[in-house]
Amino acid sequence: MSDWDQFGADYDFPDFDGQPNTYVIASTPRSGSHYFGHLLRKTGALGSPLEYFHPGHVETWKQKLGVSTLEGLIACLFRRRTSPNGWFGAKAHWSQFEPLLQNERAFQAINFSRYIHIIRRDRLAQAISLVVARQTASWISFHAVRRTPEYDFGAIQTALSEIDAQSDQWEGFFSSRRIDPMIVEYEALLADPEEAVTGVLAYVGHHGPATGAASSLEPQRQSSGINVEWKERYLADLNSTAC
Repeated sequence: MSDWDQFGADYDFPDFDGQPNTYVIASTPRSGSHYFGHLLRKTGALGSPLEYFHPGHVETWKQKLGVSTLEGLIACLFRRRTSPNGWFGAKAHWSQFEPLLQNERAFQAINFSRYIHIIRRDRLAQAISLVVARQTASWISFHAVRRTPEYDFGAIQTALSEIDAQSDQWEGFFSSRRIDPMIVEYEALLADPEEAVTGVLAYVGHHGPATGAASSLEPQRQSSGINVEWKERYLADLNSTAC
């Protein structure tokens, strides 16, 4: 879908002056973080939590805004993407968060005060979704499917290992920093998105009404019959290889 532009004005708020309160959606691939971020953005009270620290996105933003440093980019994002009540949000997989963490000046500039950890209990379903996304190049519902995915037992095993590793890295970070994040489960989010969003508003201490922010595009769930079929096939293959 070509009209989606995460760098465009659709996700901007009126210019914000000052240091906002900040939070991050700590995620792993295919955990529902993009969908969740759009739900939070719609409240009008939680900024526009998109994937700002993806390496490719960082370079695009720098070119678009005419800045050369990550700290300069953060300052520009604060101005554009902070909601009027003073909250700025971002979402990041560990592989995107770690470089930010290693840049001490940038990490201090963004100064995350809240951490929302979105997790998916069904890791196998998550891994299958990751393999499908890699093969189709359709990472979100705004992206067109470029080719038909093909079942790959080894690729699913690799994806499982990657997700487990990133999850462990997040847990290690939280433990080492004595951070007690808010936990949002993917499965619960799908079952009752309104409750999940209300929980975040309470977590950040937003007491007024969520006014709502206009959005021309809404992400949709991408799972299909292929995901179910692959899960059954993977489990059958796993059983057949067991000693």
